[in-house]
Amino acid sequence: MRLSPGISLPELLVGLGLLTIIAAVSMPYLLGAIQNSDFNSAVRQVASDARLARSLAVSKGGNYRCHAGRDPALGDPTLNNSYRVEPRDPVAGWPPKTAQLGSNVDVITNWQDLSSLYGGVTIQSVVDGSGAPIDGAIFNSTGASIGSSNNLRAVSVTLQKPDGTTKVIQADPAGNVKMP
Repeated sequence: MRLSPGISLPELLVGLGLLTIIAAVSMPYLLGAIQNSDFNSAVRQVASDARLARSLAVSKGGNYRCHAGRDPALGDPTLNNSYRVEPRDPVAGWPPKTAQLGSNVDVITNWQDLSSLYGGVTIQSVVDGSGAPIDGAIFNSTGASIGSSNNLRAVSVTLQKPDGTTKVIQADPAGNVKMP
C-alpha cells in the first residue's frame, strides 16, 4: 500500500465538476438576491430622504420637499427616475432644477438617479391620496404632508424594479413616512 501526499487528477476533476454544478444551480438565486437587495436599498433610500425632508421642515421651520424629477414643470425627461430634497424659500420659492449642492444653499441633496444607483429601479408614479400625479412629498414646519396650497394630503411613491415588481412608500397627511 502506497500513501499519496496529494490528490489525483480524476479526483480533482470530479471536485471541480461538482463545484461547477453547484455554482450553476445557485447563480440565479444569487442574482435574484442582489436585485432584491438593490430594490430594497432604493426603497429605504427614498423613504429615508422623505423623512429627512420632514425632519428639516420641523427643525428649521418652513416647507421642505422630496421633489420627484417626474414633475412636468421641470420639462426634463432625463430626471424621470430622479428625486432630491430641497427647501422652499419664502420669497424665491422652490429652487430651479439646475441648482446643485454646494453651489446653491437652497438644495439639500443633488438629483439622485435611482435607475443608475440601484440597478434599473424606476419611479413609476408619485400621486396624492386621490391618485392625481404630483411633484413629490412636501412637509411643513409641523411635519405634516401638504399640497402646494398648504392643504393636508397623503402621498404615495411607487418604485418599480426591472422585473415589474413594485413597492409603495407612503406619507400620510400627518407626515408619517411608511414603507413596505
